Amino acid sequence: MEEIRNSPVQTVVTSPPYWNLKDYKHPEQIGHGETYEKYHERLNKVWAECKRVLKPDGTLWIVVDKITFKGDVLNIPFDIVRNCKNIGFYLKDIVVWNKPTAISGMNPRNLVNKYESVLFFAKSKDDFKFRNLGEEAKTPDATLNRKLLTNLWRFPVKAGSIRKTPPHEAPFPEDLISRIILVSTVEGDLVLDPFLGSGTTLKTALELCRKCVAYEINREFADVIAERLNIQRLLDLWAFK
Repeated sequence: MEEIRNSPVQTVVTSPPYWNLKDYKHPEQIGHGETYEKYHERLNKVWAECKRVLKPDGTLWIVVDKITFKGDVLNIPFDIVRNCKNIGFYLKDIVVWNKPTAISGMNPRNLVNKYESVLFFAKSKDDFKFRNLGEEAKTPDATLNRKLLTNLWRFPVKAGSIRKTPPHEAPFPEDLISRIILVSTVEGDLVLDPFLGSGTTLKTALELCRKCVAYEINREFADVIAERLNIQRLLDLWAFK
């Protein structure tokens, strides 16, 4: 992220590729066709760059899930927490994103997975921007004590023919990203997503009057992103590069 200088980013919101789970059809993609150790080695370079570009009171939010590989559970969130701590981040909480409509992994030999983890890190141990907005953050389900957010967030994922997510292997709900941006930034702040995918973070940040910088290695997603933002300029920029 050498284009980003002087640590202008207030918060990073992203979801990295899960190791050996999906093939995004790009020769330089992270996580497919490489060892688990190499996967984290490459991710660590991204997390280190995120730390560099964050403001002193900035935060990092990573949406990630465990996976099952050859009958064994690999706890990707646990390993990312360990690595990010080694890089210098402070873990502030782990949010449980409850997905009540999720159907992944349905077979009689395992439990149906109904949640993912949202890892909440700060660059500083104590002085970081975070506002518990309660109802303002669209959270009737997670607001329990004095209308404050808890660390259990419920966002259904629509599936099948009624699914309204864009044509991308693993998009996440706009409401989830909206909540993260609302509690960790104010209008005019800069949001970063190093794994943009279908453009959810970019779209949500702009709609909330934030600025956004994002990276996506797969040019095939350019049409999807441009359509969601309803701008031709993005396609022109990608074509120019």
